[in-house]
Amino acid sequence: MKKINVCLILTGLLLAFLLTSCGGGGGGIISKTPSDVVKTALNNLKAKDYPGVIKYYVRKDGVAFTKEDTQKFTGLCTWATQEYEKKQGLKDIQILEEKISEDGLTATVKYKLQFNNGTDSDDKVNLKKVNGDWFIVIGN
Repeated sequence: MKKINVCLILTGLLLAFLLTSCGGGGGGIISKTPSDVVKTALNNLKAKDYPGVIKYYVRKDGVAFTKEDTQKFTGLCTWATQEYEKKQGLKDIQILEEKISEDGLTATVKYKLQFNNGTDSDDKVNLKKVNGDWFIVIGN
């Protein structure tokens, strides 16, 4: 009887470990809000973690990037990083406004980038909810 109880406890612990160590769908992206996604993607760009940036983007139709799209986008990330470095690096990201549509499937986030040389830049991005996660939309 003791062996059965020990086996059940060990099996339960193993199952609990496996369930907590496995990520959810969508590559493990956890996106609480559209603003979280924008900040995380920009911080990944700042850190030159281009795969970490790309995972937060989809095409306008909600489909993940193709291999060709990923190569082009990596080039764009490299260019953006070089532009940030011309301004002595990205200092801070401020979210100015987040608007989620009534149906909860699209959003717009306005943000301000502050650079170490004292300049700043405002921009906005559109996001789409795909399989429960927010993604930044790029393309036509």
